[in-house]
Amino acid sequence: MTKQHVDVLSVIEVNNKTIYGIKNRQVLKWLHLLKEHSPEETRENVALYLGR
Repeated sequence: MTKQHVDVLSVIEVNNKTIYGIKNRQVLKWLHLLKEHSPEETRENVALYLGR
């Protein structure tokens, strides 16, 4: 990565809401309680929500 001039690490500002949100999503994934939707499922859900 160094030869390609790509930064290996980056520093970003986060708040507690972001930290706990990421942590909670990971815990739900480990417990198989978080379902990840495909783009098609997401599109259908949004269309149903908006009423089209």
